[in-house]
Amino acid sequence: MSDSVSGIDPLDRRINKWAAMISDCSGSTLAGILLSAENVFHAVRDLSSYGPEARRTLQARARLSQPMMSKLEAIGRHAALFRLQADNLPPSVSSLYALAQRPGHEMIRAIATDLRDKTRAEIKALFAPARPARTTQLLMTIAVPAGVQNATKLRLIADIKAALGRIGEERKIGLSVRSRRPSRRRIVRPVVPQRPGMAAATGNEAAAVAKSAPR
Repeated sequence: MSDSVSGIDPLDRRINKWAAMISDCSGSTLAGILLSAENVFHAVRDLSSYGPEARRTLQARARLSQPMMSKLEAIGRHAALFRLQADNLPPSVSSLYALAQRPGHEMIRAIATDLRDKTRAEIKALFAPARPARTTQLLMTIAVPAGVQNATKLRLIADIKAALGRIGEERKIGLSVRSRRPSRRRIVRPVVPQRPGMAAATGNEAAAVAKSAPR
């Protein structure tokens, strides 16, 4: 019986076929999600020549929301690739959609790792650009009188840090204090040139040798 005699529009029949295929898939397993997504992707391509109204009709008959249909379409575009790495992927539309949105080389690198327990947010975080290292510059040097006790220095540092914290909040600038460790003074002892038959001497030994040495 022809479509004109039965009263069924050819486009309606095509949409009904795709809607039934999409609805028959289970969305609770990875295999079901990929099959449903693949059906959505091919259905949208098949009906694209009929305009946006055919897409909306398919969406209604398959009982999909517009966001869900868009996600499945994106996943379906990569369904074959996802099946190759099925052991690494989570059975989640949102998580798979986060992968499907990435450029091909990033997606391929990601699905080669274990993503089974990853949420959509965690998968998106994998592709977040690294934050640039914060650089600082020296603004000023604070000097204290010689002989100030260490305990007093520590209290001064604490007071300065607290004051800078308040100033930083007011100015919306992150300020920091870096305290310097006291440098150790290096004592250089004189060395008397070694004379034949004598070992090199330093310090008090050098002075004794200098006094006893004939002129």
